Amino acid sequence: MRQLERSLAPHLIYLFARLMISSYRLHKVEGLSNLEPMLREEKALLPCFWHHQIVYCTWFLVGAMKRGLKLGFLVSPSRDGNIGARLFDFLGVRCIRGSSSVSGAKSLRDIYLAITSDGLSIASAPDGPQGPPRVFKQGWVNLSRLTGAAMLPLAYAADRAWILKTWDQLVIPKPFARIVLVVGEPVVADKSLNEGEMQTLQDRMEDELNRLSRNAREMLGSAVCPGEHQSP
Repeated sequence: MRQLERSLAPHLIYLFARLMISSYRLHKVEGLSNLEPMLREEKALLPCFWHHQIVYCTWFLVGAMKRGLKLGFLVSPSRDGNIGARLFDFLGVRCIRGSSSVSGAKSLRDIYLAITSDGLSIASAPDGPQGPPRVFKQGWVNLSRLTGAAMLPLAYAADRAWILKTWDQLVIPKPFARIVLVVGEPVVADKSLNEGEMQTLQDRMEDELNRLSRNAREMLGSAVCPGEHQSP
């Protein structure tokens, strides 16, 4: 029975997600000009966003596949990650099992080849898969330095949402929620960066994701985010 539940879970989640997301009203996409030139030039990217914003940021990137984005996704090797991998299979997104810390030679090699040989843009939450929340791990900066792919920060806000009691306080916009999504400027980690400069860039990316999140909430005018009280 448990195996049947695990088998059905991705299908049910996918159907539920399609139904929910089709009701969302995308109010504005700010900074789309930061993404469009990269799509025209078919450059591999490293899209990144906080883990609690994974729901709509992922859907936005899936939509960008219609405009030429070759999307891949870094998925946790855990049992929970199995469900995510199945969901991405439904969406036609290639999955690479690993974490945003990019620990382990095989994970690093798989991601490196997916970017440099296959031209995939590998998306992930740099504070996942277990946190701490809203802390930008160095793995993503290392990948940019090794591959030359630009990190592309994303953030969104919704005017009404559920906030789950998970480690990241996952945000799931409610049906018919208004949404603002912000695309930041692409950032490439230079191959010559030393350890101190890598840390500085890591801190900069963390600040940038937080800034984009604030901007999205301000543009929407009324939004919910982790830690804020909201009515049912």
